[in-house]
Amino acid sequence: MITPYKITRRYRRYRFYNQDAYRSLFLALDVSFFLIKVAVIAGLLLLAFKLYSNYSNTQNTTMEASATLKSPSIEPGSAGAGQTTDPSENTELPEHNETTALISTPKTQSIDTESKPLETGRWVLEQDNSKYTIQFGSSPDRQLLIQDAQQFDSTEPMAIYVFKRTPTNRPVYGLARGVYDSLDHASQSLTQLPPELKIFDPWIRPINKLQDQIRDIGLQ
Repeated sequence: MITPYKITRRYRRYRFYNQDAYRSLFLALDVSFFLIKVAVIAGLLLLAFKLYSNYSNTQNTTMEASATLKSPSIEPGSAGAGQTTDPSENTELPEHNETTALISTPKTQSIDTESKPLETGRWVLEQDNSKYTIQFGSSPDRQLLIQDAQQFDSTEPMAIYVFKRTPTNRPVYGLARGVYDSLDHASQSLTQLPPELKIFDPWIRPINKLQDQIRDIGLQ
């Protein structure tokens, strides 16, 4: 299933590979995204101003109603000489206008931004070359893979490493998880992945092939 996160991730990867060839296109997209952000911020400010105005009007209406109740209007000449008039008989009470102001406080969502410990290419080279691992995508953007790694709720080791380069000689990073004794074991783990991790298009890799790529490109 295509999700906004998957679209954003693929766009960033495509941009890293093609930003030299389509510089004008990406500049136009950046300007468009900036204008959209400005429009959204302006809309939020306008909405906040309207909410504040409505709240102020409600407060003023409440204060006027309270003042009317405290100072009742008594029609002159309605009481004879030496007579007292019950204010409740001539007090014009305002219509009952109940206004409830709902002020919503956004819930504070706790976000764990602490990076999970990630291994490097050196760790991959130290593994038994007869075993297997699962790679969860690749990108010239190392920070993007670090963000992806935060979605993994697993005690298995994870590593980010350079294993090839782009046509413009940029390093391409890979993200792998786990070390499995056999291909069957790795396949079983792959089929049991939750849907939110399958969007990374994971695939099984022999450790020895990955080690060869890391050595060829230079350990980083």
